[in-house]
Amino acid sequence: MQHQITTRTSASGRPAFLPFSQGRRVQQARAAAVPLCGRRASRKVGPARTRAAAEAGAATSDLPETWASPPRGHKVYETMIIYNPDAQDSEREAEIQSFEDLLSDLGATDVAVSYENVPQRMAYPIDGYNVGIYVLFMYCAPSNAAKAIQQKLSAPSIEKEKSVLRFMTTRA
Repeated sequence: MQHQITTRTSASGRPAFLPFSQGRRVQQARAAAVPLCGRRASRKVGPARTRAAAEAGAATSDLPETWASPPRGHKVYETMIIYNPDAQDSEREAEIQSFEDLLSDLGATDVAVSYENVPQRMAYPIDGYNVGIYVLFMYCAPSNAAKAIQQKLSAPSIEKEKSVLRFMTTRA
């Protein structure tokens, strides 16, 4: 069975492929940049922590600058959407494209889409499905965009179509 990984290009022309583990690298880079406070400040920094901070810094060098330091009023978000595995690939592509268009309309920049077009097993059944197509969107958007995205994805028309099984938006 061949795994197909789909990549996209952002508006700046850079490849917008983002492995699923990339969100953790952004968090690690931010954690390494923030000084420790409280009880942890007195603890010595060991070689493992220093090595992890160096790896995190090296890993973020290929990330867009707006993800490492977003502009004022913007935040970096991750949206994970689990699509119905029974839907046609063309329908799923159209929905992914419409979500990208929604993000650009809301002022999102450096949108990266990452997914494998292979159903993956879920931890528990959702609407009778044991597998789903996981799609990760990572982007820098204004602070008010998260609420608009939540309203769009939880609209009754989306729930009635049953193409989106679950979704979640978090700050990266």
